[in-house]
Amino acid sequence: MSRRAFARAGLWAAVLGLSFVVRAQAQQPGAPSAEAGTVRWSIAAPVDTTGRGDARTFWARQAAGGDMALVRRWALASITAGDTLRGDSLLASPAFAPSIWAWEVLRQRTDLRMARGDTLGADTLLASAERERWPDTERAAWLALRARLRVALRDTAGGREFARQVLRVYPSIVSASASGIALLERTAAARGESLDVGLERAAAEVELLRADRSAAARRLRRLLPRVAAGERWRIALRLAEVQRAARRPLEARIWGDTALRLAPPGEERMKVQIERARALRDAAKTDSALALYGRIARLSTDADLRATAAWEAARECEDRSRWREAIADFARVSQMGGVRSIDARVQRGLVLLVIGERDSASLSYAGTPLRCNSWTRADYTSTIETAPSAALYAQNCIDKIAD
Repeated sequence: MSRRAFARAGLWAAVLGLSFVVRAQAQQPGAPSAEAGTVRWSIAAPVDTTGRGDARTFWARQAAGGDMALVRRWALASITAGDTLRGDSLLASPAFAPSIWAWEVLRQRTDLRMARGDTLGADTLLASAERERWPDTERAAWLALRARLRVALRDTAGGREFARQVLRVYPSIVSASASGIALLERTAAARGESLDVGLERAAAEVELLRADRSAAARRLRRLLPRVAAGERWRIALRLAEVQRAARRPLEARIWGDTALRLAPPGEERMKVQIERARALRDAAKTDSALALYGRIARLSTDADLRATAAWEAARECEDRSRWREAIADFARVSQMGGVRSIDARVQRGLVLLVIGERDSASLSYAGTPLRCNSWTRADYTSTIETAPSAALYAQNCIDKIAD
C-alpha cells in the first residue's frame, strides 16, 4: 500500500471511529429505575453541549428559533422513551400550527390522550384545531377520526354525521371514506338497520374508487330493488358500466339490456344504447357494435352523444384496420363540430397517411395544429414542441411514418 493510500485509510478510520463514539454517547442509557423488583433502563436525555443551559432550555431555544423539525424529533424520542408528558408538552407548541406537521402533530397528541383513556380530551383537542390551511387528505382524516371519537363517546348521531361528511365531500380519499362507510354500516347494524339508499349508492362509488369493482357491483345489486321504479334504469346502467370496467362484457350486456327495458323513452335510452354498444365492442362483436353506434349517431338529439358515438365507432374501425370506415366516421365527427372536431381531423389525416394518401392527409390537417408540408420526422418533432395539444398525434406519425 502506498504512503498516500495508507494516510487516506487512517483518515477514514479516524472519522468512522469518531462517528461510532458520538453515536454510542447519543444512545447511552440513562439511570436505571427499580419497578416491581426489576430494573428498567431509559434513554438518556440529550445534553446541551454548548454550555448554555440544560437540555430543556436547549430545546425551548430551538422552538423559539423556529427549528420545529428538531423539536418534533425530540418529542417523538421522549414519547418512545416513555416520557409522554414531555413529548406532549413539546408537541403543544403553537409553532407547529402553521407547519407541514400540523395534522401529524395533532394526531399524535390525540393518540396520547386515547391511550390514556381520555376520549373526551382527544375529541376536544381535535375540535379546537385550525384546519383552513390543511390539504384535503388531512381534512378527510380529521373528519374520519372525529366520527370514531364521537361514537366512542356514545354520540352516535354526531359520529354518523361526520362520516356522512367524509362521503359527501371527500369520497375519492378512500382511506377516510372507507372508514366512514365501515362506521355507518356498523352503527346501522347495531340498530338492526342497513344503509339508506343514498349512502348505499355513495358506498358503491367509494368501492369503485378503491378499484374493488366486485364489491361495487354487489352494493348496486342490493340497491336495485330498493330505489324508486323511475330510477332503477340508472342503477342497471351503472352496473353495466361497472361490469364492463371489470372486463366482463357478457354481464355488461345483460345489465345494459335490463337498463334499456327500464329506461323511459327518449335520450335516456340513447345513453343506455351507447353503453350497450361499448359492451358489444368489448365482447368483440364489432359489426353489432358499429351498427348500434351508427344508429345513435343518426337518431340521438344530443349533439355530444352523436359525436361520441361516431368517434368511438371510428376508433373501433381504426383498431380493426377498417380504414375506409374509420375515415368516414372521423369525417362525420369533424363535420359535427364540438370539442372533438380538430381531434377527428387530425386522426383522419393520420389514417390517410397510413394507407398512403398523403395529399388527402394534407387537406385533412389544414386548420389543425399539424400543418407540415413535408412529412418528415423533424417536422413532427417540431410540432410536439410548438403544439402540445397535438403531441400525441405527432408522436403517432413519428412512430408510423418513415423519413
